[in-house]
Amino acid sequence: MEPPYVDVYAGSFFSLAFENKIGGEAPAITLSQLRILLEVVLPLRTFDVDKALELVRWIQYRNHLAYQSHRKRKIEEMAC
Repeated sequence: MEPPYVDVYAGSFFSLAFENKIGGEAPAITLSQLRILLEVVLPLRTFDVDKALELVRWIQYRNHLAYQSHRKRKIEEMAC
């Protein structure tokens, strides 16, 4: 099951943007500076009812898979 959204990796985008402007390696960026840039660059997600329900179902599905995996590992550890 695929997530109902598209992952965006901002690190490479900002590195390339700084490289092109400054030339050479990208300077260090603080978390607050990155947050400011992300707020401007990334669009805010808006949900309709169907998309919100789809996201909640996907999160619950992934959490259940994680629960099963951890439970299986704990049972195996206790058996030894």
